[in-house]
Amino acid sequence: MLELATELRPWIRAGRACAVATVVSVTGSAPRQPGAALAVAEDGTAVGSVSGGCVEGTLYELCLRALADGRTLRERFHPSDEDAFAAGLTCGGTMEVLITPIDPAGPAVRPSAGVVGGAAGLPAPSAADDGPPSARPPVAAPADAPSGEGAAPGPAGLPDQRGPAPAATGAPSPSAPARGDGTGGGPSDRPGSAGARSAGAGVPSAPAPGAWTGAGSPKGRGSAGADVTDTGAGATTGREDGAGPPGRLGPVAADATGAGVPSVPGAGSRGSADRCGSAGADSVGAGVPSVPGAGGAGSGGSDGTPVAVYAEALDTAAAGGAAALVRVVDGPAELLGAALLVHADGRGRGTLGGPPALDRTAAAEARALLDAGRTATVTVGADGSLCGAPVTLFVETSLPAPRMIVFGAVDFAAALVTVGKFLGYHVTVCDARPVFTTAARFPDADEVVVAWPHRYLAATRTDARTVLCVLTHDAKFDIPLLTHALTLPVAYVGAMGSRRTHLDRIRRLRAAGVGEGAIDRLRSPIGLDLGARTPQETALSIAAEIVAERRGGSGAALTGARVPIHHDEPLTGRLGPVA
Repeated sequence: MLELATELRPWIRAGRACAVATVVSVTGSAPRQPGAALAVAEDGTAVGSVSGGCVEGTLYELCLRALADGRTLRERFHPSDEDAFAAGLTCGGTMEVLITPIDPAGPAVRPSAGVVGGAAGLPAPSAADDGPPSARPPVAAPADAPSGEGAAPGPAGLPDQRGPAPAATGAPSPSAPARGDGTGGGPSDRPGSAGARSAGAGVPSAPAPGAWTGAGSPKGRGSAGADVTDTGAGATTGREDGAGPPGRLGPVAADATGAGVPSVPGAGSRGSADRCGSAGADSVGAGVPSVPGAGGAGSGGSDGTPVAVYAEALDTAAAGGAAALVRVVDGPAELLGAALLVHADGRGRGTLGGPPALDRTAAAEARALLDAGRTATVTVGADGSLCGAPVTLFVETSLPAPRMIVFGAVDFAAALVTVGKFLGYHVTVCDARPVFTTAARFPDADEVVVAWPHRYLAATRTDARTVLCVLTHDAKFDIPLLTHALTLPVAYVGAMGSRRTHLDRIRRLRAAGVGEGAIDRLRSPIGLDLGARTPQETALSIAAEIVAERRGGSGAALTGARVPIHHDEPLTGRLGPVA
């Protein structure tokens, strides 16, 4: 539901009841990944999509049903030979959806389980935590230039290390998405069916004080699990990821050399039998960091009911903050629909309604997936161990929008800014020439910075999701900039220029001491072979290459090809750092 934060936040604040259908797992070919959501308000207004149109009609009716009876529903859609078209899911995959009613004015649907840790009076997490670059201090351009670089006009001072301020255009920074019968059985599993069974009936309502603070991220606890095909009682599935394949331009960062993707700490399949009885223990027995007082009774006025948890999660996501929303999607009936929010700094709200160890383990899993930037399902024991009665948790993460930094205030840059915003990036344009580097020329940019490119890059914030596009094709800008850019563990570095310019650029980079491994990371000439001529076509070519790197695509036409349309498994030998 976090992908709809901008739309849902006003509904919740206005006390407008709604139901949200969220994809929690997919297998095979499916249009959308876990975290995709469709929301239906009490007046019938709908926003979002979970399947590109395949099953929206059915889910719309299920959302209205969930609103009417106040129960969480879970439904599985998949085709069969006889009725593949019954619910419209004709792509051949299986998709499981959680439908959650949210009524800000109604009673809580979950029982209280006390505070999930911390002392009374802890401040509620700020919605602006880990916010987007737009919330940071402005950038100033250097007044002087190094020898041989000419004058770089602008006010004195180097850019702030934390990143630039938004451009004067006023463009907003982008915000950076139950088991059915209540008895512990699995979801409805009729091929192509639209029916659902409800859960959580008869659960007494009671508010729960919910603010808490947690420990740091846990150590590794297991490996990624196989695809989830059944999450009923007794299932021992691992994790179903929804953020693209690791090892490319997805949310998981590889090391600076691009040699591979690090393991996801603390997230994975249920542990082996020798870890039974060690609730939350990691693979080396060190134990999951404790969340003080998790699940125990406590004081404090913070509201830990699911509605309050959802409201804070939506506030955080809409503000571009980092947080993970944990929901029980399969397991004991009394836990279904419970929610827990974990912020990047370890603070959180809510409870899953089980023993304290369950909240601690869930918080550890959430922190691990948040660190990796993944949305996934994980299975743990209901008692917080790795081998108790299984409980399936859906962990939905929200991160600040990734950055695209475009160097060179040229017409190609203006077109690329528009495409970058369309893809969800927070876009910065940087050039040392103030006459060209203006907000009027780049109205869609979040930031327009007058500064020497290599100096700005050295001072600004980048991470493993950052995309760097060098469009200056001028050696006095390109070489210092690329010399530094190719040392950073960013997702993508591309440079514009003809093949002759490219060969000269490579010669200069080698002369500057850049190694062959770093040079191999450079995408130059930038973009895919689309035969592009105009700035708009060129921008599309660049964006296509960025998406291909992110998802592991070849860039070849799909017509006649015998390759997967969606790339959900990691490939080797591609660009290491990922978004």
